[in-house]
Amino acid sequence: MTSDQLFATAAVSDAQVVRDRRRRGQHVELIGTISAVDVNEGTATIVDVQDGRRVHAELVVQLTDGATITVDGRRRVLSALPIGQKLLVAGLLDGTLLLSGEVHALTIAG
Repeated sequence: MTSDQLFATAAVSDAQVVRDRRRRGQHVELIGTISAVDVNEGTATIVDVQDGRRVHAELVVQLTDGATITVDGRRRVLSALPIGQKLLVAGLLDGTLLLSGEVHALTIAG
């Protein structure tokens, strides 16, 4: 394993993940891989979503007005989210839709 791969593994494994019991309206923290961004709808789709106990196929993140969006710690706009990178997200879960005011993308070299 290279040092870049080790760093990437550490960055993802150190990320705080959900205490999710899949109840409607529950506040959760998740990590997944960005698969799509829809600027018109204000959404980002993430796949391989980890909730601390299992992996879920797909989740749509609906961002609230004025949501905080960062990429590697720097404020960005929704269109700047890098497809294929990890996304940390916190918000209210409703089935496969997560309403969030805060998302953080991590670009991981490897």
